[in-house]
Amino acid sequence: MKFQHYLGTLISFLGVIFVISDGSITALTNAFHGEGILPILIAASCWSFYSVGMKKYIPGVSTIQTTAFTALFGTISLLVLTLINGDWNTEFSVIPNSAWLAILYMAGLSTFLGYLCWNYGIQAVGPDKAVIFGNLIPVIAMLTSWVLGEAPNVYDLGGALLVIIGIFIVNAKMQWAKFDRRVEVSK
Repeated sequence: MKFQHYLGTLISFLGVIFVISDGSITALTNAFHGEGILPILIAASCWSFYSVGMKKYIPGVSTIQTTAFTALFGTISLLVLTLINGDWNTEFSVIPNSAWLAILYMAGLSTFLGYLCWNYGIQAVGPDKAVIFGNLIPVIAMLTSWVLGEAPNVYDLGGALLVIIGIFIVNAKMQWAKFDRRVEVSK
């Protein structure tokens, strides 16, 4: 990896820290305590392995095929876990229509379209450049909250700017100064 990748990743990560902490060290330390952190770290690791493995182990497979098989095996796995966990005992008739619409939205737009675009991006630019865009998740969540009426603070906006600058640095075609180390001897 190039120096600019490390630099851009660091800047972008600092932006994520600004967004999730709202400038509060206490909020940041509280985020790393509790029961939810281990599953989130496992999920992040799985997502990383998925992103890198997809490019390396299934070259030549179309984006739609990859997304379809990911959805198929994911659905089968979730059905098995649902049966094992006993969560299948839900009374579907009492679920409101708004919940069904939300489920369809999450399945169609958030999940299918999200995976399809992600898989295309991985195949197009590779996992090393694509994964940095994962740092946009808290920024987009902040913007979504803003649209829904929650005003961002200065840490949210500053963090979003750092994330975007970091992504730009990772993906920019920068030419770093190179020095010619050859020494010519005059005759």
